[in-house]
Amino acid sequence: MRLRFLDDMDEQTAKEIQKAMGVDEGGIRKMAPKFRYNRILIEDLSPQAVLIIKEEMLAIGGDAVIPRSAIQCKPPSMPVIILGDSRKIASLCERLENQPFGLDTLSIELKNRMERYSNEKRWKIKGRVLNIEEPFIMGILNITPDSFFDGGKFFDEKKALKRLEEMLEEGAHIIDIGGMSTRPGSEPIPEEEELRRVLPAVREAVKLGALISVDTYRGKVADKAINAGAHIINDVSALRWDELLVKTVSDSGVGYILMHSLTTPKDMQKSPQYEDVVGEIYDFLRERLEFAVQAGIDFESTVVDFGIGFGKRLRDNLSLLYN
Repeated sequence: MRLRFLDDMDEQTAKEIQKAMGVDEGGIRKMAPKFRYNRILIEDLSPQAVLIIKEEMLAIGGDAVIPRSAIQCKPPSMPVIILGDSRKIASLCERLENQPFGLDTLSIELKNRMERYSNEKRWKIKGRVLNIEEPFIMGILNITPDSFFDGGKFFDEKKALKRLEEMLEEGAHIIDIGGMSTRPGSEPIPEEEELRRVLPAVREAVKLGALISVDTYRGKVADKAINAGAHIINDVSALRWDELLVKTVSDSGVGYILMHSLTTPKDMQKSPQYEDVVGEIYDFLRERLEFAVQAGIDFESTVVDFGIGFGKRLRDNLSLLYN
């Protein structure tokens, strides 16, 4: 079972989503205007579960989008989109509590997700709380000779520090400092070299009062950067490549950015393949987020990043942006 909230969309997009689900034309025209409510997509349910959800939503004044084939109870796995305001979703959760076909489990998951979704969007970062209802601007400072964006421009320490000041003056809320390139095909550098590049910039950013993120997947680099004043660790590995990083982030209480990457930077663009890029990356991020929380990293300290360009084709990147 996979559950996710769908963003606001126009009526044409709502029609396209329904068509992809196998909804008949009459149903598409009828349901598209109802997409103004909460839109919760639940995948991998049995036809019986989908039909029960439809019936229960209609009974409480809401609705649900289901495939035409649900009536025939095939295929064995299918999606549903629940449409209704928060009160109706809460009522649905109650009505599913004792239902079969895994709906009792769905009731608990849906209730928990609604509580998180409804709460103020906060990001806990090392003793402070950011309200992230509005976008924050992150300025990127790559102190590397080979990054794909600005490699070599700020490899000189003086130029890097000057650029740091410029980004703050230009309105950056967060400065993200990276000392090792993670562009496609890049090779890792020695840990001590990464530290040599990163720490002076972190210390300077502290003097300027900046909110500091450090782009690293290494526990030792993260630890020293945090001790130097960093507030956030931006990790392209999703805690897979260095066990020390898990403990470092957990113990420090810093903000944590958990990102999807298919493999290491060296190999990630070697023929990446997905059957369902949005669903597969959603599952990956959910699994790694659960791992992080179980390892002691605060859920409210963690944000996820689907990793544009990290082991993805152009059409994969566009699908992720669209969805």
